[in-house]
Amino acid sequence: MCEIIPSEDRRSFYEKPLDALPPESSLCIGQYGVWEVQLKNTEGVFEYSEFGEIERENIPTENIFSVTEGQEITYELTTYERSSRVRALCIFHHGISCKVCDINFENIYDEIGTGFIHVHHITPISQQGGEYQVNPVTDLVPLCPNCHAMIHRRNPPFSVAELKNIIVNRGARIF
Repeated sequence: MCEIIPSEDRRSFYEKPLDALPPESSLCIGQYGVWEVQLKNTEGVFEYSEFGEIERENIPTENIFSVTEGQEITYELTTYERSSRVRALCIFHHGISCKVCDINFENIYDEIGTGFIHVHHITPISQQGGEYQVNPVTDLVPLCPNCHAMIHRRNPPFSVAELKNIIVNRGARIF
Protein backbone atom coordinates (compact mmCIF):
# COMPACT_ATOMS: atom_id res chain seq x y z
CA MET A 1 0.00 0.00 0.00
CA CYS A 2 1.35 3.44 -0.95
CA GLU A 3 0.46 7.05 -0.25
CA ILE A 4 0.40 9.36 -3.30
CA ILE A 5 2.48 12.48 -2.60
CA PRO A 6 2.36 15.43 -5.08
CA SER A 7 5.58 17.27 -5.98
CA GLU A 8 5.99 20.88 -4.89
CA ASP A 9 4.96 22.18 -8.32
CA ARG A 10 2.06 19.64 -8.42
CA ARG A 11 3.06 18.50 -11.94
CA SER A 12 3.94 15.01 -10.81
CA PHE A 13 3.63 12.71 -7.83
CA TYR A 14 5.47 9.87 -6.22
CA GLU A 15 4.37 6.88 -4.21
CA LYS A 16 5.49 6.69 -0.57
CA PRO A 17 5.28 3.18 0.89
CA LEU A 18 3.07 3.07 3.97
CA ASP A 19 4.88 0.01 5.32
CA ALA A 20 8.09 0.26 7.33
CA LEU A 21 11.38 -0.16 5.49
CA PRO A 22 12.74 -3.71 5.33
CA PRO A 23 15.56 -4.73 7.67
CA GLU A 24 19.11 -3.87 6.67
CA SER A 25 19.60 -7.35 5.24
CA SER A 26 17.19 -10.14 4.48
CA LEU A 27 17.19 -13.58 2.89
CA CYS A 28 14.64 -14.23 0.16
CA ILE A 29 13.66 -17.67 -1.02
CA GLY A 30 11.81 -17.33 -4.27
CA GLN A 31 10.15 -19.62 -6.73
CA TYR A 32 13.22 -19.57 -9.00
CA GLY A 33 16.13 -19.63 -6.57
CA VAL A 34 17.63 -18.26 -3.36
CA TRP A 35 19.14 -14.82 -3.03
CA GLU A 36 19.95 -12.18 -0.45
CA VAL A 37 18.75 -8.60 -0.68
CA GLN A 38 20.61 -5.87 1.19
CA LEU A 39 19.29 -2.39 1.82
CA LYS A 40 21.68 -0.11 3.70
CA ASN A 41 20.93 3.39 4.93
CA THR A 42 24.04 5.56 4.90
CA GLU A 43 23.24 9.09 6.03
CA GLY A 44 19.83 9.06 4.39
CA VAL A 45 21.05 7.46 1.14
CA PHE A 46 19.81 3.92 0.56
CA GLU A 47 22.03 1.38 -1.21
CA TYR A 48 20.34 -1.68 -2.68
CA SER A 49 22.12 -4.86 -3.74
CA GLU A 50 21.22 -8.49 -4.49
CA PHE A 51 23.35 -11.62 -4.22
CA GLY A 52 22.62 -15.22 -5.03
CA GLU A 53 21.71 -17.65 -7.74
CA ILE A 54 18.56 -17.78 -9.75
CA GLU A 55 17.73 -20.96 -11.64
CA ARG A 56 17.04 -19.24 -14.95
CA GLU A 57 16.29 -22.49 -16.80
CA ASN A 58 13.22 -22.96 -14.57
CA ILE A 59 11.78 -19.50 -15.22
CA PRO A 60 8.80 -19.80 -17.57
CA THR A 61 9.30 -18.11 -20.94
CA GLU A 62 5.64 -17.29 -21.46
CA ASN A 63 3.96 -14.36 -19.72
CA ILE A 64 7.02 -13.46 -17.64
CA PHE A 65 6.36 -9.81 -18.45
CA SER A 66 2.70 -9.94 -17.56
CA VAL A 67 1.92 -6.97 -15.35
CA THR A 68 -1.43 -5.77 -14.13
CA GLU A 69 -2.57 -2.19 -14.61
CA GLY A 70 -5.75 -0.26 -14.09
CA GLN A 71 -5.94 -0.03 -10.31
CA GLU A 72 -8.04 2.99 -9.45
CA ILE A 73 -6.12 5.60 -7.47
CA THR A 74 -7.82 8.67 -6.03
CA TYR A 75 -5.82 11.78 -5.24
CA GLU A 76 -6.40 15.50 -4.87
CA LEU A 77 -5.36 17.64 -7.83
CA THR A 78 -5.36 21.37 -8.45
CA THR A 79 -6.17 22.39 -12.02
CA TYR A 80 -6.23 25.84 -13.56
CA GLU A 81 -8.99 27.21 -15.77
CA ARG A 82 -8.15 27.68 -19.46
CA SER A 83 -10.01 30.01 -21.81
CA SER A 84 -11.05 28.63 -25.21
CA ARG A 85 -11.34 32.23 -26.46
CA VAL A 86 -7.71 32.98 -25.54
CA ARG A 87 -6.64 29.72 -27.24
CA ALA A 88 -8.50 30.72 -30.43
CA LEU A 89 -6.89 34.20 -30.41
CA CYS A 90 -3.43 32.66 -29.96
CA ILE A 91 -3.98 30.34 -32.94
CA PHE A 92 -5.47 33.19 -35.00
CA HIS A 93 -2.31 35.27 -34.44
CA HIS A 94 0.43 32.57 -34.46
CA GLY A 95 -1.13 30.03 -36.80
CA ILE A 96 -1.74 26.32 -36.31
CA SER A 97 1.86 25.09 -36.79
CA CYS A 98 4.18 24.21 -33.91
CA LYS A 99 6.56 27.08 -33.14
CA VAL A 100 9.40 24.62 -32.40
CA CYS A 101 9.26 21.93 -35.10
CA ASP A 102 6.79 23.58 -37.51
CA ILE A 103 4.55 20.51 -37.80
CA ASN A 104 1.04 21.22 -39.04
CA PHE A 105 -1.26 18.28 -38.26
CA GLU A 106 -3.69 19.05 -41.08
CA ASN A 107 -0.81 18.80 -43.58
CA ILE A 108 0.18 15.40 -42.16
CA TYR A 109 -3.18 13.82 -41.21
CA ASP A 110 -5.59 15.65 -43.55
CA GLU A 111 -9.00 16.56 -42.10
CA ILE A 112 -8.60 14.66 -38.80
CA GLY A 113 -5.62 16.93 -38.02
CA THR A 114 -7.51 20.16 -38.71
CA GLY A 115 -7.18 22.53 -35.76
CA PHE A 116 -5.14 20.12 -33.64
CA ILE A 117 -2.38 21.85 -31.68
CA HIS A 118 -1.52 22.44 -28.01
CA VAL A 119 -1.30 26.01 -26.70
CA HIS A 120 1.60 26.56 -24.28
CA HIS A 121 1.66 29.22 -21.56
CA ILE A 122 5.17 30.71 -21.72
CA THR A 123 4.95 31.42 -17.99
CA PRO A 124 3.16 28.47 -16.36
CA ILE A 125 -0.28 29.28 -14.95
CA SER A 126 0.77 27.67 -11.67
CA GLN A 127 3.38 30.44 -11.25
CA GLN A 128 0.92 33.28 -11.86
CA GLY A 129 -0.51 33.26 -8.34
CA GLY A 130 -4.17 33.11 -9.25
CA GLU A 131 -6.25 34.75 -11.97
CA TYR A 132 -4.40 37.06 -14.34
CA GLN A 133 -4.84 38.89 -17.63
CA VAL A 134 -3.56 36.77 -20.52
CA ASN A 135 -2.19 38.28 -23.72
CA PRO A 136 -2.75 35.56 -26.36
CA VAL A 137 0.00 37.00 -28.58
CA THR A 138 2.82 37.38 -26.04
CA ASP A 139 1.87 34.89 -23.29
CA LEU A 140 0.90 31.86 -25.40
CA VAL A 141 2.44 29.89 -28.25
CA PRO A 142 1.16 26.90 -30.29
CA LEU A 143 3.20 23.70 -29.84
CA CYS A 144 2.73 20.13 -31.01
CA PRO A 145 2.18 17.59 -28.18
CA ASN A 146 5.76 16.26 -28.40
CA CYS A 147 7.41 19.68 -28.24
CA HIS A 148 4.99 20.73 -25.49
CA ALA A 149 5.98 17.68 -23.42
CA MET A 150 9.70 18.31 -24.03
CA ILE A 151 9.43 21.98 -23.02
CA HIS A 152 8.06 20.82 -19.65
CA ARG A 153 10.85 18.27 -19.05
CA ARG A 154 12.43 20.74 -16.64
CA ASN A 155 11.25 23.37 -14.20
CA PRO A 156 11.28 26.17 -15.19
CA PRO A 157 10.26 25.06 -18.69
CA PHE A 158 12.59 25.42 -21.66
CA SER A 159 11.91 28.39 -23.92
CA VAL A 160 10.82 27.85 -27.52
CA ALA A 161 14.26 29.07 -28.69
CA GLU A 162 16.10 26.68 -26.34
CA LEU A 163 14.12 23.66 -27.52
CA LYS A 164 14.55 24.67 -31.16
CA ASN A 165 18.33 24.93 -30.60
CA ILE A 166 18.41 21.44 -29.06
CA ILE A 167 16.75 20.03 -32.18
CA VAL A 168 18.95 21.98 -34.59
CA ASN A 169 22.19 21.12 -32.72
CA ARG A 170 21.31 17.41 -32.84
CA GLY A 171 20.87 17.66 -36.60
CA ALA A 172 17.35 16.29 -36.26
CA ARG A 173 14.92 16.64 -39.13
CA ILE A 174 12.25 19.23 -38.49
CA PHE A 175 9.05 19.18 -40.53
